[in-house]
This record gives sequence, C-alpha cells and structure tokens, in this order.
Amino acid sequence: MNKKCIVIFWTNDDIAIPQLFVNSIRLIMSNSIDIVILTDKKTPEIKKVNSIIRYDLNKYIMMARLQSYANFKHTYEKILFADADSLMISPLVFPSKNKHIYLTLRKYDALINYNYPNFYPEFENKKMSEVMPFLFGAIITIGDQSDFFKSLVNICEQLPLRFKK
Repeated sequence: MNKKCIVIFWTNDDIAIPQLFVNSIRLIMSNSIDIVILTDKKTPEIKKVNSIIRYDLNKYIMMARLQSYANFKHTYEKILFADADSLMISPLVFPSKNKHIYLTLRKYDALINYNYPNFYPEFENKKMSEVMPFLFGAIITIGDQSDFFKSLVNICEQLPLRFKK
C-alpha cells in the first residue's frame, strides 16, 4: 500500500493547538494525506482527521507518547510523526531513499537550560546538539517501525523519572 499519513500525539482538554495543525494540513494538502490522532480516553475529538486512536496511557508524557507510537497498528507505507504544535506551510514530500527511519537534526545549538522544567545535572554546560541532537517532533518512518519505538520505550523505562515527564 502506498498510503501516507501524519500522526499527531495529543492529550489535553484544550485541543486548539492540534486543531490548528490539522487545519493547516487540510488547507495545504486537502485530503491527499490521512491524519491520525493518538490520544488518551478523555481528550475531546479533533475535527477533520481520519481517525482518533485512544489508549490507556502512562501518566508521564514521554512514556505515553512513545508507547502510543509503538502500539500504533497501521497499514501506511509512509508516516510523519509530528508534534502537535506545528503548522504546515507547504506540501509534505516524503523522502524517496530506501531508509526506514528519518530523523531531523537539531540546528539550534545554544546552551540548554539544565534547570527547566526539572534539574538535569547531566545537561549542565551542554549544548542542545550534545544532549538532544534530533527533533523528536519530526520523525518519518517507512513501513512498520513499531520495533524502533518499542526500543525507545525500553530505553526510556530505564531512565530517571524526570526524563519520562
């Protein structure tokens, strides 16, 4: 199957942010791409999407996101896993190379605030590119890459609690 999809993770009673993203996708790409929302059991419905998949999610946001990505069963050939606080300003063009996972390098390279939102002593005097070289809010996968996300869940489970929030 050659179907393409944008997956958005969102959990919150206020759906204004993901709705703006969905509206921008529909404005630019019309119905040429499916939009799937991964969320919890209580987040309100987001309009103009193809489907909303609801999970019993971990209370910690990073774990919840990773688990929902890992558990996303689909038949899509190409998927963009995107942060909800994005806007589409031009049509999405998926890579045509034979890689299965595409990560976006972080270009912003200032010192990280190691005190926000928690104290991260391992980030002290480090640049963004040293501790977070990739943008997690823009991952493209080709085919079923649930094992990739399952491996990230396993890694995250071993990290201190502050990394799961």
